[in-house]
Amino acid sequence: SNGMSECLFFFDRYIADMPLLSCLCRAPPRKDRTDAKATHDLYGSVFSGTSAPTSAPVPAFFGISGISAAPSAAPAQPSVPATMPPVAVFAAAQNAKSAPAKSAGNESGASCPCLPSKATDTGANWYRRDNGTGTWGGKCTCPDGRSFDVADNNDNCHSLACEGGSAGVCGKDLPASAAHMRVTCDQGAPAKEGPENCANEGGMCYCQGTVSFTDGKGHTMSKQVDGAISCDVANFGDPMVGARKSCVCTPGPGAQCATNGGTCECSGVVKYGANNHWATKAVDGHVVCNSATFGGVDPSGEGTGNSCFCIPKWKKCADEGQTCQCKGTVQYGVGRAWTSPHDVQKSIKCNNTEFGDPDWLHNKSCYCLSG
Repeated sequence: SNGMSECLFFFDRYIADMPLLSCLCRAPPRKDRTDAKATHDLYGSVFSGTSAPTSAPVPAFFGISGISAAPSAAPAQPSVPATMPPVAVFAAAQNAKSAPAKSAGNESGASCPCLPSKATDTGANWYRRDNGTGTWGGKCTCPDGRSFDVADNNDNCHSLACEGGSAGVCGKDLPASAAHMRVTCDQGAPAKEGPENCANEGGMCYCQGTVSFTDGKGHTMSKQVDGAISCDVANFGDPMVGARKSCVCTPGPGAQCATNGGTCECSGVVKYGANNHWATKAVDGHVVCNSATFGGVDPSGEGTGNSCFCIPKWKKCADEGQTCQCKGTVQYGVGRAWTSPHDVQKSIKCNNTEFGDPDWLHNKSCYCLSG
């Protein structure tokens, strides 16, 4: 029937707004009130922000347990239709006040949470209710600039339920609608293509630098690697139980490429400084190793004692079937499926014969790490 189809749409539209459903179900039954009057009291309580009499019964809504359709009898107050169809419920919900409404006859006297005044634009961030959090909280700002009201980790404001973002100050003045809310900020796809994305969980990652074992949502465990490592929980621990994970390789600094005043050749990022104090610059070619190149700063205070180090980056040198020109290390693959690295002095054929086939379903490419 039309009533049933509207009912299904109602529950589909508001399935995430559980406070609404709990409000509709809380009133204890009273036999001395008509269903029509009860329906008016209940809807009036939920959507007007006023408290309904404690005698309001629980209607059974369209045959769903604890909720029933409003009857066709005229209401005690003619200003409210006896039969309040779901469409009217939708309109009322859109105009719900931001202040919490009292529950309709809840014997415990607890307040009924209000509907949010508008939808939250979460982008790719995961903003959800987590009953393991508390009712105090603050702001969490994600890398994409979006800000969320989140709860504390049920630890008296020692930390916020803010994963992968910048946590603000925690306090007791958290809006009621943000109680028990957590956000996991989107970290985005890895910024670079190629062997940096070195393996899916269970695969083999080849890296000289730092390997991060991550779920891509801010949960990461890392370790220094010089060669091959299995991308699994046994080697890294588990940053997020039950989540799919993968390994990302960040190449470490190679040998010093120049002392102060010299010329550094690098395809990647050059670090300038000393004693673990650095200025950095993206370079693809040659650069003079001095303060002027790095914005006139002396990061370490060592003056002429600063040096330059190159953090190389992988560069695509050929598609499958072509020839890769490279002096350094070459890997062959696609996505997160890569062969072991090959040392190359000048060139190499980019094919399965030279490297083996890491992924027979897809076309592959060769990447060069100059060294």
